[in-house]
Amino acid sequence: MKCIIGLGNPESRYDGTRHNVGFAVLDEYARQQRCSWKESKRFKGLVAELPDRTLLVKPTTYYNLVGESARAVADFYKLSPE
Repeated sequence: MKCIIGLGNPESRYDGTRHNVGFAVLDEYARQQRCSWKESKRFKGLVAELPDRTLLVKPTTYYNLVGESARAVADFYKLSPE
């Protein structure tokens, strides 16, 4: 399992701004891979799983709390930072 976490802020006022470039990149990648987003309370974000077992994550926490989402994913899948 691999994980890619996009950085951004959950409010719509940040859509299309530099603050949400990470979300925009993941949205486009998920669209190209024909994957859909699902809400995950466990991971505090929206997730999409690609066929190659890569998990895309858009945290629903604010930018400075993204570590909560990253830690939840890493602990659950026993992922190392690499």
